[in-house]
Amino acid sequence: MSIRRPPSLALALLATVLIAGSLGACKPKPTQASEEAKIDATIADPTSGSPTLREIKAQFPQEYATWRAEMATKSLQGFTADGLKLAMINWRTQFFNEHMRDVPKAPDDELFGFLTALNTALKAQKDTGFDCDYVFNGATMSTQPDQNARNAMEPVNAAMIRAMRAGKDHPTEREDASRDDVKALERAMRDAGAERDVIDRILRSGLNVVPIAERCDAGRYLYAAMAEQPKDRAGRLLAEMMGG
Repeated sequence: MSIRRPPSLALALLATVLIAGSLGACKPKPTQASEEAKIDATIADPTSGSPTLREIKAQFPQEYATWRAEMATKSLQGFTADGLKLAMINWRTQFFNEHMRDVPKAPDDELFGFLTALNTALKAQKDTGFDCDYVFNGATMSTQPDQNARNAMEPVNAAMIRAMRAGKDHPTEREDASRDDVKALERAMRDAGAERDVIDRILRSGLNVVPIAERCDAGRYLYAAMAEQPKDRAGRLLAEMMGG
């Protein structure tokens, strides 16, 4: 039995970066410098700023600075709030597409930190009932997450960005997940109550084959079982699912 990584896992995870809303209050300013300062102040505000963008600023300062300059220029040019939001979504996609490949290379501690944050978010989804679609497909121009979804997913984004940085700076070579690794994951999922057919589908083809209405429940079984494993085993399993 082997694990086949879900082909759109990276895109599903990157879509959980729910950060465009904090830019809506930015108004055109007379100068590039003052507009950039306004963006910095908005991001830094603990009540309205995005923890995800703060983590990007901390871990990838040059890319943050380039993004800030581009957004400030667009604001000065009179882009509407929707125009800024669309620019944010496009930049976000490009950023995560570029760096997602480094997540599976992260050392065990950072990769396990990401896994722990994802587990916490999936538990919050069960407790608060926000739309599971936000976990795997994220926000779009026409749909926005509620506060419960934001509160749950921002820590996932931050943990993922830290893993990106760690994987880039300290790439870790891992063996492929072994048969024993997969058997241990399978056993933990079964002990937690996962149905046989759900386990088989996930291990064979990934979470993407599970209907979205059932995907958060299936994800809770998968990632909670993975988090029960020793860090090195959890790292091999998660890295293989993510294509590492």
